[in-house]
Amino acid sequence: GDADQALQVLIAFLEKDGSHPEMLRTLRVIEANYRAARKQEAKGIIEFSEAQREYAKTNDALVSIVDDLISGRKPAPGFSGTGDGGSRRPWLPWLIGGGILFLLGIAAAVWFSQSKTNKDSVANAVTQQCPKFRQDGFKVMVFEFQRLSGEDSKPELGIQTRIRDLTERNKVNADVKILSAKAFDENTPSLKEATELGSQCQADMVIWGQYEKAESSISVDIRYAFTAPEWPSGAAIETFKNVSEIKADQMKITNLDEAVFRLCTAMALHENRIDLAEKWLNKLQQPNAREVEWKKRLEKK
Repeated sequence: GDADQALQVLIAFLEKDGSHPEMLRTLRVIEANYRAARKQEAKGIIEFSEAQREYAKTNDALVSIVDDLISGRKPAPGFSGTGDGGSRRPWLPWLIGGGILFLLGIAAAVWFSQSKTNKDSVANAVTQQCPKFRQDGFKVMVFEFQRLSGEDSKPELGIQTRIRDLTERNKVNADVKILSAKAFDENTPSLKEATELGSQCQADMVIWGQYEKAESSISVDIRYAFTAPEWPSGAAIETFKNVSEIKADQMKITNLDEAVFRLCTAMALHENRIDLAEKWLNKLQQPNAREVEWKKRLEKK
């Protein structure tokens, strides 16, 4: 019936959304009681009139939950599927005739609209903080790295400096800027979020990641991606010997240089600078599987 279909639609909706576990648990109780009443009616255990009262309770509960969804309230606690079904709203027959599904559609539209509005507001707030790139050249946007533990080391500054140094020495027209946004203080951006924000900020490449204390060093997980969808993303997990290595611009930093060579190799391939890609690939002490494949292909040319 319509109530059964409404239950299935609403449960699937809440399972996918994942932000209302209490409401989902309440719905599962409603569903169990509804199905039990149908089975008992089919077996002749309960009379038709008693079964109808149980179905009415189910419809009442569904209406209440849809109201809660639209208004943003939490569901009333302790629904057990029992009690007097005589307190129904005067428009309940319309709901039984299919109105529940219509109301579900309204609730879903309102909910998704609110969710999209919230996401758009965050994206717009970050976009307003987009770095100002030069008009020409390859644009690299580096996110502020998320600190998981240890002191505030700001590895993104060391990465920015070394990419600038390496590209300038090799006459690569690249503009490397840091996105100073607080939107990802608590959560590292996903690949989709990073590339979407990169596109909104007119960047060609985005770099982001996390870092944490590891005994006397810090471990940095570096991610990169191109905003052009046909180019693959990648990662470079590096452990730096101590915090001072990140901050000292003039110090030779083997592991950080390894990460930068990895990032710049991908950039060179993107820009069709095969000579530089081959040169920087040869600098890698521990190339990953993708980079080994790149090297083989370049050697054949």
